[in-house]
Amino acid sequence: MKISFLVMATGSLGMVAGIGGARATEVSVVTPLGEIRVELYEDKPVTVGNFLAYLNSGRYANSFSHRLVPGFAFQGGGFYLNGNSVTSVPTYSPIVNEYSVGQIRSNAYGTLAMARQGGVVNSATSQWFFNLNNNSGLDAVDGGFTVFGHVVAGLDVLSLYNTTFNQGSTGGRAVYNATAQLGSAFGELPLLAGSLSTTNLISTTWSVITSTAYWKGGTSGQWSQPANFGTSQSANYTFTSPLSANADVVFNATGAANFSNTTLGVNQTIRSLTLGATSSVGIGGAQTLTITPGASGVGITVPTGAPGAITHSVTSQIALGGAQTWTIADADRTLVVGGNVSGDFGLTKAGNGVLNLNGAQAYASLNATGGTTNVNGALVRPVGTTNVVVSAGAKLKFGSVSQKLGSLTIGSGGVVTFSSGSATGALSEIEKGVEWSDVAVVPEPSVLGLLVLGAGGFLQRRRRTG
Repeated sequence: MKISFLVMATGSLGMVAGIGGARATEVSVVTPLGEIRVELYEDKPVTVGNFLAYLNSGRYANSFSHRLVPGFAFQGGGFYLNGNSVTSVPTYSPIVNEYSVGQIRSNAYGTLAMARQGGVVNSATSQWFFNLNNNSGLDAVDGGFTVFGHVVAGLDVLSLYNTTFNQGSTGGRAVYNATAQLGSAFGELPLLAGSLSTTNLISTTWSVITSTAYWKGGTSGQWSQPANFGTSQSANYTFTSPLSANADVVFNATGAANFSNTTLGVNQTIRSLTLGATSSVGIGGAQTLTITPGASGVGITVPTGAPGAITHSVTSQIALGGAQTWTIADADRTLVVGGNVSGDFGLTKAGNGVLNLNGAQAYASLNATGGTTNVNGALVRPVGTTNVVVSAGAKLKFGSVSQKLGSLTIGSGGVVTFSSGSATGALSEIEKGVEWSDVAVVPEPSVLGLLVLGAGGFLQRRRRTG
């Protein structure tokens, strides 16, 4: 069924009007005529969440605009190219119409809204449209069309979809009726030239824009106060709205204050955390810090710095929103995580520094690839299912809490020590591929080291005195 707006408003082209509210996330759409950047509205949570679900899942990959009405709307999100075939975007369940939720915003020029079936209020799925005019008439149709973002850069690009799709002046760039070839949804198909080919479609490549938030701390130690974050390491420009889930939070800003004992204030979700300050950073509070990394998998980084021991600490709970790596680069740097760490993902510790995990550990796997990792809290997800890998040259020490592991794999030159208690489960040796099932490794009265040596390594028990 063709998605329609029912009303085509008229009037002169105007600037964006009626725009406000808190920033949630910025996204980019690259089209053949240029890039358009959009700020999404935080007070339309269902609509924004739905849109980002399509974007992040890849359902908008290879998508294109199937409808253009200059002076009215530029629409897409319904179809994509599968090779040379036009295919409908797989849709989630329809969402509730949020036109009247939060701040009511008109379908003004430069806003982004959800398309839906005519006469069916709660029917929006994947299709979106940019308003190419002040289409206030849409605000009164069937409870209104939900505006969930506005253009913050590239308004000049958007305007080209009003002015240049004129076959006479552009040598074929125009709007064509392709219903006979593709179906009823393609009666107003924009093309770059007069032939129906994949190269002439108006591609729409969406991505989320990641922002970097530098701790300034000029107001207080609260993360929940936007003015405590700056847009660059040295500039005085501060955030005016809360952190987005795609923010990279960095502690190294020039002249920063109040960073030794910061508190979250509210549950926070970020993309990554970099602790590059030249003295100790403290992060706490009863709330949870969720880290959902991008494609690189970077979670927490303590970068290389000037020589001198520095210890950073996180006492709030940490939730892993994806598999990630925590890197403590230098041997004289320590990161102490006192809060519980949870998530159905793997955690990798990298770098030459020290990581102390003091709270309950509830994630799928732990991979120590360098430096020293001290697991002082119990592995509790669920008991006996956490897999632990210690790579060549890395050291891992279990503290006084008894542990039960799903598996323990020790690479050549890797060292695992048990202060007390016991570790049970499958114990495998990476060099020989030998596996011991249901073997309990119990420490002797002093510290017991497990060491796998050489290409033909063997498991060795040895006493240590220091």
